[in-house]
Amino acid sequence: MAAAMQRRMAFSRPSLTYSKLIHGVFRRGYAQDELQFPPDINIEAETLKKMDMENIKRRNHPGRLSQNKLLPLPSKLVNAVDIVMQKYGKRSTPEEAKKFDASIMGRHPPPDPEILREKVALINHNLEKKNKKDPSTMSEEERRIFLMNRKNNIQQILRRTTHLQKSVDYTGYTTIVYLLARLSKNYSIIRTCLNEIEMRNPDFKPNSMYNVGSGLGTAVWAGNTVWGSTITQYYCEDPATDMSTLARLLLQEGEEHKKMVIPGVYFRDKPPSHSSLPFPLVVSAFTLLERPSQMDRLELVNHLWNMTSDYLVLIENGSYAGHSMIQEAKEWLLESSSDVRAGTEPHVFAPCPHNMKCPKFAIKDMKIACTFSASYEPLRQSKIYLDKMTTPYSYVILKRGEVNTTDAKWPRIVQAMKHKDHHSHCRICCHDGSLRHYVVSKKKSQRPLYEVVRRSHWGDKVPVDLTNASKYGALYYSEEGVNYREKSKTKKKRNQENKESLNLLSGLMLDSNLDNIMDKWKDHVKLDNPDESLKDISIDQDMNDISSSVDSNSEESGDTAGTTDCTGERPT
Repeated sequence: MAAAMQRRMAFSRPSLTYSKLIHGVFRRGYAQDELQFPPDINIEAETLKKMDMENIKRRNHPGRLSQNKLLPLPSKLVNAVDIVMQKYGKRSTPEEAKKFDASIMGRHPPPDPEILREKVALINHNLEKKNKKDPSTMSEEERRIFLMNRKNNIQQILRRTTHLQKSVDYTGYTTIVYLLARLSKNYSIIRTCLNEIEMRNPDFKPNSMYNVGSGLGTAVWAGNTVWGSTITQYYCEDPATDMSTLARLLLQEGEEHKKMVIPGVYFRDKPPSHSSLPFPLVVSAFTLLERPSQMDRLELVNHLWNMTSDYLVLIENGSYAGHSMIQEAKEWLLESSSDVRAGTEPHVFAPCPHNMKCPKFAIKDMKIACTFSASYEPLRQSKIYLDKMTTPYSYVILKRGEVNTTDAKWPRIVQAMKHKDHHSHCRICCHDGSLRHYVVSKKKSQRPLYEVVRRSHWGDKVPVDLTNASKYGALYYSEEGVNYREKSKTKKKRNQENKESLNLLSGLMLDSNLDNIMDKWKDHVKLDNPDESLKDISIDQDMNDISSSVDSNSEESGDTAGTTDCTGERPT
């Protein structure tokens, strides 16, 4: 019984050769032909020549920004945290820090007062339609109860339909919980952004830094790690005095009588005057979502840009709300500076290789945020026993004047890479404001390009020039709205055709006249039009032709049974 089942299964399934043929034509072939990277595009000649002369390995190509590299806290900062937690953090628990971090990551921008008033009026109007009682006919006590119930109903509906969240009061115990939840994350994110400026523009040496919403002073530690003693002045502004006190205590290594390990740090609760000299580096991390309205956010962004002489760094949470705040600030500065004299207008330095709108915002009915990932080492007091964790963030770096670096127009990888056998899927943001999905294969792409892309990661730049490349493979564009790439076949239709091809092959293998069938199959797979589907071949008609040929062969073999020709061979 088992032997019969094995023979039946072996007889019904297609052979290995047919399986490879189907896999190559209907799976890998379609996927790579639709999204294939332009075969004539390679790594820039100067970059490739420099890599060969200096013996730079492909994994260290000039576009590698090491955004996923683990950036541990400075040892002095870790020791200061241990002392501070022993003195003041005995009540804090890792569970509280985890909840606090989740609430910060889930924050949304508060609604504008005008929009909120319109929503309240609309809700009140709908409730009046449902409940047609007239308060004027009620007594004073009934009217008071009726209006109180109406107010509670409006508040409940607002909580369900609007993000009404209270601003965090960073005083006393809350600052210790914030330290436990966000210190490592904030330091890793800010240092990653500052590292990109230092790597792409090594001639930039700032002598001062202005930090808005300084918090625990992580930007001070990150700037000192990147540029060292080059920065001689740190102007830190934060309205929460308790947070600034804790940041100063960390710089004093946890001891109030000691001097700060980084000199030139000044904590203030108000911004500097406009008459003061602009700062070459201005950093604002996780402050835009704290502003009560859009007008306040735009005023802050305008103030920060006026205080910037070279680079402005804006950082927010890696969520759709955080990315919306970053794009709002970027578009405001780019649009409001159209009348500024040449050489002082803002240009996007990172992460976008263009000054246009984000192409991910062009997708209708989809909330896609352009975020990146930073690796950090959690604090020992958080009781997270992992050596490495990642956190998403969204950012933009604006430069005063044009970006003259060699990698200004190199596309950036904006999603996680997908590496398959001998090919890789990469989604890149290009210089023309388009978001493209390409497949770089070992066989059809240039070898240096394949090796570089194979060793690239999310957030890196690809050292290629796509100015004259075709837009074949682009998914959507920012300026023209949504412009989806036309696919030759849908996945559902392709799976149906694969199943029909398998049925056809299993039926063909039942016939003895296999040579004629193979000729017909080869003619079918070599059609000039690749979009022509297997449904053009009628399986019933093929089976009728096969059965008729079998009948004719059997008749001829019956007539000539037992006879041979002069060569001694049986006639065919």
